Amino acid sequence: MGRRRQWSKKNIAPKYEIPRSYWVEQGYDDDYIKLVENLITEIEFDVRILTSAEGRRQIFLSGCMVMNPETDDEECISETILHDDALMPYWRKFSDALKVSKESSLFAFDQVQLSTKLLDLLEPAVINRNIKNFGLRQNEFDNIQRGISYAVNVMGSIRRMREFEWSYNEVYSGEDFRPLLEAVLHHPSINKISFANSLRGGVDDYHVMQSLLSSQKNFTEIDLEGNRIQTLSASGERLTHLPDFLRTNPPLMILNLSGNCLDDIDLGLIANALKYNNNLISLFVSYQQPGVGEEGISALQKAIFDDSSLNSISDSNHICGIIVDHGWRGNALKLNNCSDRRRSSYRTKAQNRAIKLYSELSSRNKERTNVYHLGVELKDEDLSCINFGLMPSVLSCIYTYYAHRSECRHVPDWNPESCFVVPLSIMYEILSGTLADILG
Repeated sequence: MGRRRQWSKKNIAPKYEIPRSYWVEQGYDDDYIKLVENLITEIEFDVRILTSAEGRRQIFLSGCMVMNPETDDEECISETILHDDALMPYWRKFSDALKVSKESSLFAFDQVQLSTKLLDLLEPAVINRNIKNFGLRQNEFDNIQRGISYAVNVMGSIRRMREFEWSYNEVYSGEDFRPLLEAVLHHPSINKISFANSLRGGVDDYHVMQSLLSSQKNFTEIDLEGNRIQTLSASGERLTHLPDFLRTNPPLMILNLSGNCLDDIDLGLIANALKYNNNLISLFVSYQQPGVGEEGISALQKAIFDDSSLNSISDSNHICGIIVDHGWRGNALKLNNCSDRRRSSYRTKAQNRAIKLYSELSSRNKERTNVYHLGVELKDEDLSCINFGLMPSVLSCIYTYYAHRSECRHVPDWNPESCFVVPLSIMYEILSGTLADILG
């Protein structure tokens, strides 16, 4: 700690400032200048913390967040801050400061151009740094091969890295992309990966997905949003590696396939695979694009809420939240809402199952059809009469389901009207109807 303080006193250069007029003279507007000023503030803050006794555990340099003075809130301006030699003194101080503290749980650049000159400066300071989450997003590399080699070199030097993001950094050559893919596949610890909106032109996006799925790396998160992946081969053959993989119930918890070229048939195959999967918590897909309509979405919904009978509801998938994208996630339709063990406000698998069952019993109660349906579902083996021996268990379950329903903070997204009746109403219907059947 004493060494860090000594370094910071002796090595931090006098304050260097870029006058606002410099950016105005180059033709940049107020929004862009705010982005640059915000980035400079972030760099200076990180340098100050990195060279302090505490060090800096999370480094996230982004040019997109700007404070709105009227609302005192942050707003996002989607524009990448371009390289400028005037910024190099700040980057040099940042690079020197990185050498003082060697550990970061997060190290990411978002909407900041990483030029070859800047990468050559930063790479020696980042190599061998203890980084768990390494992110590169929308960096407009002036040399994509240099950007890839930077990512590969950093990954290769940090064996304990857990997450890697390469998103909105378009690669048009399969030959260029191959080292990046291989670095991820051969890394001993990375289990969360994003190649969102990056696979273009000569990159075989389906092969990338297939390689990730078949790698035996036990990924927990895979984000392939916006890569135009399709499952029809050039010969017209339907490729089924994805549903086949999901059927094996792998450890994968989050899968983002929004903005790809999956069709109704693909969604149907995925829906069938979800019947055998108890680990996938979040699945992102797209709607209202060529090949996707009500049929595919209905198949997914049936996979998590098949209301053909109480048994089919019970056998549905209660763990996977399906987010259907209408072109942007803000209009997402959540067909399920399950806990990822990190958000206490989300429902558990048991709660989802109970809510669905109680929802069905409530709907039947309004139509006074519970006794009829139970008569069909609780027949003896010879199907000649109702198995009344099961009735106590049915009645007991009603209160169990209602208890789970009452514990939840959110109503089911697939039932916006929240039409749940009180347990006594269902109990009375079943008991009175069953008694009438017994007395003939």
